[in-house]
Amino acid sequence: MNLTKTGVLRHHGGPAGSGYLSPRAYRCKGAGQKPILYAWCFSHGRLHTFDGTPWCTATWARLTGATETEALANKQARYDDAQFLHQLPDEQQLDLITNRDPEWQP
Repeated sequence: MNLTKTGVLRHHGGPAGSGYLSPRAYRCKGAGQKPILYAWCFSHGRLHTFDGTPWCTATWARLTGATETEALANKQARYDDAQFLHQLPDEQQLDLITNRDPEWQP
């Protein structure tokens, strides 16, 4: 059996009548997919999901969490009920505007 870069598991099988399975390819769930990353956008007031290069050029903060529920819990813990930038304390607003994650700047 071989596992390819794209997450396909190939079973080569055996000769006809040998009792081995015939050749097959199995797709591994989630293999070859980029992880989804979550961010709260304080300009749009909603959760964004990125599966590659961020497409939003507004003011957003990357959230931790492997699921939408975990990401929203992280947003709540860090920013409480603030939906838009003006609802945050001045210090947090300034921090979000001036200290954007350089890895994530579009």
